[in-house]
Amino acid sequence: MAGGFSSFADEKLRPARIILDMVHNNPGEEPFDTHYNDPKLVKQLGYTGKVFELFESAQFGIDWSSVDRELFPAGSDERKWIDAKAAELDRLYSATKAAGLEVYCHTDMVVLPRKLVEKYQLTDFGDLSKPETQKFLRLGVREMFTRFRLDVGDHPFGDPSINRARADGEDDRELAFADKLRSRCGLAHASGVTSIL
Repeated sequence: MAGGFSSFADEKLRPARIILDMVHNNPGEEPFDTHYNDPKLVKQLGYTGKVFELFESAQFGIDWSSVDRELFPAGSDERKWIDAKAAELDRLYSATKAAGLEVYCHTDMVVLPRKLVEKYQLTDFGDLSKPETQKFLRLGVREMFTRFRLDVGDHPFGDPSINRARADGEDDRELAFADKLRSRCGLAHASGVTSIL
């Protein structure tokens, strides 16, 4: 073809068709009651994936038992809340995958339970250059991956850098730490759930 690519090259250069449902409820308000929350309808409309925003992200469905079994003991009010949230996330993620959509989780990197911060005296836990912060974030991410079988990064985009948007004020320490997490915590695409760091 004159001035163009061969069909093989065209196929290789064609951008991936990714259409993500990123609509979410407003935190603190009653969730919207709409048929657009039905993953089957979203799939019929041509979407390829659903991004679960912060309060529907896996980080709120872990009990931190791999770090400290006494932090949220079975039967405590906090543990009941965590277990209920994990069951809700299981239901949401399973229904989305069953509809044929990819599942993506938005993750706020520096959200740690108050009890953990207080018990381990993590006074500078917002500073990602601190080894203690890195340790507990790594442990939390590992528990998210284990509990929800999450995957970080290179699927389906091919380039993990696509998954890290640089926010105003974000510094190289945050990007370096996100890269460390990707390299140390990545798992196979067994469950079709991707965590966007």
